[in-house]
Amino acid sequence: MASTTCIDCGIVFGMPDVKWHRLGISGDTFWCPNGHGMVRNKFKARDVQMEAVTKERDNLLLANMSYRRELKDCTHADKEVKRLKGIIKKMELSTRQGDRSKWALKALGTLED
Repeated sequence: MASTTCIDCGIVFGMPDVKWHRLGISGDTFWCPNGHGMVRNKFKARDVQMEAVTKERDNLLLANMSYRRELKDCTHADKEVKRLKGIIKKMELSTRQGDRSKWALKALGTLED
């Protein structure tokens, strides 16, 4: 329940939050119990809406940045997978040929520099 004060007679009265919010958006006239007409400030409601839009935009930007970071990590991982597949292929070829060269042993991690 929202409460407000009449600008003419000073009486404090209330109305449902939904109606109060709608009046802020529309800027329509409403009346106090004594019949004095008032208009709720559209600008304050617009500021609240803009704040919500800004917050949503910021959340979307953060999500986009996070997505790009994950995409970059995936791209790096894909390159690493391709590199390792190349090493495995070379190892398979060298072992088929019975080659136990330094390169094959080093690729297997059994030989240190």
